[in-house]
Amino acid sequence: MYVVCFWTIPCCLVDNINRPAQITVRYERRSSLPAFARRRDGHFNAGQGKIGPSSIQGRLDKRLNPLTPPTVSTNYSPFRVKRDAVIIIFFLFSPLTTAMAAAARFLLRGAVSKASIANVNVGAQSSFGITLLRLSPNCSSKTKTQRRNAAHFTYHPDPVPTEYGPTTKMNLFQSVTSALDNTLASDPTAVIFGEDVAFGGVFRCTVGLRDKYGKDRVFNTPLCEQGIVGFGIGAAVAGATAIAEIQFADYIYPAFDQIVNEAAKYRYRSGNLFDCGNLTIRAPWGCVGHGSLYHSQSPEAFFAHCPGIKVVIPRGPVQCKGLLLSCIADQNPCIFFEPKILYRAAVEQVPTEAYTIPLSQAEVIQEGSDVTLVAWGTQIHVLREVANMAQEKLGVSCELIDLQTILPWDTETVCKSVAKTGRLLISHEAPITGGFAAEISSTVQVSLFCVWSCMQRVLLESLGAFRGEMWDGLQIYSRVSISVWIGVWGCTFCLKCEMKFKYLSVGVLGQAINLSLRGTD
Repeated sequence: MYVVCFWTIPCCLVDNINRPAQITVRYERRSSLPAFARRRDGHFNAGQGKIGPSSIQGRLDKRLNPLTPPTVSTNYSPFRVKRDAVIIIFFLFSPLTTAMAAAARFLLRGAVSKASIANVNVGAQSSFGITLLRLSPNCSSKTKTQRRNAAHFTYHPDPVPTEYGPTTKMNLFQSVTSALDNTLASDPTAVIFGEDVAFGGVFRCTVGLRDKYGKDRVFNTPLCEQGIVGFGIGAAVAGATAIAEIQFADYIYPAFDQIVNEAAKYRYRSGNLFDCGNLTIRAPWGCVGHGSLYHSQSPEAFFAHCPGIKVVIPRGPVQCKGLLLSCIADQNPCIFFEPKILYRAAVEQVPTEAYTIPLSQAEVIQEGSDVTLVAWGTQIHVLREVANMAQEKLGVSCELIDLQTILPWDTETVCKSVAKTGRLLISHEAPITGGFAAEISSTVQVSLFCVWSCMQRVLLESLGAFRGEMWDGLQIYSRVSISVWIGVWGCTFCLKCEMKFKYLSVGVLGQAINLSLRGTD
């Protein structure tokens, strides 16, 4: 009981010190408000909420008497924060606290043997013993982990391209600026617009372009993603090369209707009389390590379901400039996602002149023979390290493919690689459920694997424990037996169907025998 009473004080203080100081704005002429507003005022002042200029009282008072200045008062002074911090430090570092923490650890080990540290992290806040453990300086309830670096990978630049002319050192956002500069210089109808692009944008991708080309070609828009894309559709239909910037890919959802129902279907619904193919939508994309929910999303799978648009994601500055220029020149609406974590981390020698990289064409970055690794954007650099680790520690040769274009994607290159290696691993930053990796895996499965080959693999792997002198003979016997069984089953099915599929049955039997004589690896 004494432990409980003793530890309730610092727990309350910790709760107060973590809570930001709430600022209450009280306006004059409160008597002029209607009754419901006064009740709302009392409700907030009673500690059940906060009052600000956007509340009922603030809006009404500002309209009734805008010249009356508000009086601002804080209900949690800085002195009280400092005082409570001193008290907490005293409690945490006192000898009595150390002794009580040791006793609590001893009691908790015996009484709560099934309680894991994970329960502490997920919120068993009503337990005073666990609270004690969390506050004790000598007992950490969290698993000690390695210090997190700025990125979860090490960027390795690609070889310097020689086929596009002279190069200069650029990071990824500078390559974006260079691509936009080339477009504005060569196309007098090109316009760039978005939130804060006139000032260079939040990632400085358009810095200096307004001063160079004028405010009529590089200009800001209101904070309305739906309006930005809608304006871009109209400008593209009118004949301009519209380059719209969504400040973050996480904010693209308000423009989802304009992209999916208008831009993607404009050519189809007009019978190819009109189109907005000159529209390109740029957006910073992917996680950055500290972006939280509104600055870390990867929404490419949402748009991969929609025909009529192209979705492109580069892996570095060289690809970024070439693919962006290809999107701008393409006669279809394109969404260009730029990995924001690479804006400054990725530095390469980038050609200064304009050049294009073909869309819908994957690139084999590293040749291999054992497994195919497929990714796009930032995950390419993660899988590059995975491939090196697999080669060094496991002796596994990995073939790494950068998909580059999500829609429409290069099925031929991926399937050709998987046919060679026999194995496929796909990695992306987006959520697993409904992610684009599912589309890739299902396409590869349908294109390269069939029912009887899967049955052969299952049977042969189940018999793998009997490897020995008779393994080769057993393997051939099992293949032939399964193939004959499938052929007989197919012929029987076709006979029951009045021989309508007799040619199919012969083909099934021949294909089954052909596959049975091949190696499963």
